[in-house]
Amino acid sequence: MQSLPLLKAICVRAEGKWPVKVLFATREHYDLVREENLIMVPYFVQHLRRNPSGLLRLWLSLLRRSDLIVCPPEMSAAKLVALKVATGARHAIGEASPPVSWFLTYSVETSWTRPFPATQDEIARAIGLDPPLLPPSIRTSVEESAWALRETRDAGLQGRGPIVGVQCSSVVPSKSWPAENFGACIRALCRLTPNLSVISFGTFRERNAAETAHGIVGNVPWIEGTGKWNIRKTLSMLKRCDLFISGDTGLMHMAAAVGTRTISIFGPTSASRRAPINRSAIAICPKTSCHPCFRGRWTPCECIRRILPEDIIPVAAKHLCSNLSMREYLPAMGEEIGSVIR
Repeated sequence: MQSLPLLKAICVRAEGKWPVKVLFATREHYDLVREENLIMVPYFVQHLRRNPSGLLRLWLSLLRRSDLIVCPPEMSAAKLVALKVATGARHAIGEASPPVSWFLTYSVETSWTRPFPATQDEIARAIGLDPPLLPPSIRTSVEESAWALRETRDAGLQGRGPIVGVQCSSVVPSKSWPAENFGACIRALCRLTPNLSVISFGTFRERNAAETAHGIVGNVPWIEGTGKWNIRKTLSMLKRCDLFISGDTGLMHMAAAVGTRTISIFGPTSASRRAPINRSAIAICPKTSCHPCFRGRWTPCECIRRILPEDIIPVAAKHLCSNLSMREYLPAMGEEIGSVIR
């Protein structure tokens, strides 16, 4: 998701001049960008791990047919070198550190705190593009937007009041803020905003966390979307939200890319590195000496649990209120927020 600006810039520059071949992990990853009208040749590689004949066909289709391989930040530099050697590509560019970087045509020093867009801009500059690249953005089709409108309207959410989206878990345990904290935040926001509604997002494996939060919130209009929608429908439902609260997840970037305000709760990873960069995005980090403790590998850490619901509630309320269209739904803040937290 974060590398989408680089992909767009390359496709625009290459259009009508040379082919752009893109390796996607799955077809679902390609579905993220299918409405962007980018001219490319997509390949899907994840399923080839157990398909030697398919892997051989892919290798033959790439062998000595690529002049340059561009790898976005945070992708494996060792795999980039292996791909360069295996395909016989003349040049390869990406984020890497010595000694792996010695085998690349150009590299940007690996960093786990430098802003992702800054690293991406340096890669773009190395291949002749003009930085700074635009922030990530994704379009949804008219049909997709109409579907999401019907879903929220049929559930009684549309026109009722602000809609808050939440993702109450994460694939990486140390990046998961407790589901009970999400529940406490939403319950407080519901007291401040009586007409508030909720849409829960995530995979089916995150359903238990969502149900825990919902149980704490109680009787509030709530669409349970964990494991329910494909990636395009998820984008459309994220766009219906006035605010999205989550950890450092892919959904966080998807929400920001469709223009939804975000509050991101960071633990081991660096907010300066990974938080969305648009003006309507806020990142909350723990005040611990270890943060950010992720340096290329996951280590057991509980720093995200140092962030409390009372750190999020005033920010979320202010974030909702900053949208002028929300003011008709929100009571006066100030003392009322303090009384809710207490």
